[in-house]
Amino acid sequence: MNSPPLNITEAELAGLRANFQQDGFLLDLIRLADRGAGVPIGLLTNGMVVIGTLTASETFAEQLDEYRQRLLQGVEKPEETSDDDWAKAVESFATSSVRAVERFREQDKKLTADIETHEAKEELPPGDLQLAVIDRNTRPQLTLKDAKVFASGTSETMQIPVLRVAVSNVSSWWTPNVDSSGDAEFSLFAPEDSAA
Repeated sequence: MNSPPLNITEAELAGLRANFQQDGFLLDLIRLADRGAGVPIGLLTNGMVVIGTLTASETFAEQLDEYRQRLLQGVEKPEETSDDDWAKAVESFATSSVRAVERFREQDKKLTADIETHEAKEELPPGDLQLAVIDRNTRPQLTLKDAKVFASGTSETMQIPVLRVAVSNVSSWWTPNVDSSGDAEFSLFAPEDSAA
């Protein structure tokens, strides 16, 4: 990382901020989930209500790799491929999602260390480092576990073990009611109290 600092006008920077700035409160909860402290949350997205518990991307990556492993069942090794090469190819295919998240986590640790180095030296970080920080501070997706989806026009509920949601499609979100024992509860479409 040795490119010069970004040369950008205030107008361009304002445009980027307007287009990519995310809800800081939601972003904080997504980051908490990355550290293993996921919280229950309700979302209004594309006209549907979705409730679930925020969780780290690893949860979805593990499920996706399990799906990849199921896809491999019944696939025969090509005749021209050695047993060793086939085993490596199978392992690579069946673990690619988890490994991708691991690479992201490692890059994130390195980015944090690079930022701290420049802060300690009181230097302006180079442009590529600034771009990496901008990328890290946006989360295009969030992951929910034990998700329930309520669609308008139906009384049925879809239950999904792990669900990815585009953050840009979240129009509203809220936290549940938490009682004194710490249990969370969502009240959905309850009739109003008519005893007034």
